[in-house]
Amino acid sequence: MVDRILAVVGERLVLTSDLELERALAEVDPSPVLVLRESRDPPDPLQDAVDRAIIRGLAGSTAVYAPSDAEVRARAERIRSRFKDDIAWQVFLDRHGLDSDRLAGILYSRLVVERYVLRNVEQSARHEDPLAYYREWIGHHRARVSIRMVPDIEQVVDP
Repeated sequence: MVDRILAVVGERLVLTSDLELERALAEVDPSPVLVLRESRDPPDPLQDAVDRAIIRGLAGSTAVYAPSDAEVRARAERIRSRFKDDIAWQVFLDRHGLDSDRLAGILYSRLVVERYVLRNVEQSARHEDPLAYYREWIGHHRARVSIRMVPDIEQVVDP
């Protein structure tokens, strides 16, 4: 399969493989953060990936959002426990082009995003509707970041 760029968020790329992996991880590792888990109805995986890229950029390398190696390993083990055996786990990893290091990096980023949202959105969102607050909050940040959606080659018309 050829991977393709779906969006460019600041300097971060959102690839087809990122979306496929996010969908798969959402099933086996749903975010404990309500607004990240239920931000849209119906779900929009591409917009969610763009939003997560924005949030990851906002968090940067600030230490307060950085999970420990033990937290990343625990998350990986929790995901691993959702599979019936080592073969099913390896099939999942292979299907998504993952090895333990790449998975750890992805889980690290997911944890950073969750921590950022917990600290900066959910804690300050003591409102009646935290999802509406999150949508307003992320909309504000979307407007401040360069986001370029890359059309599928079939959508591009040759003159």
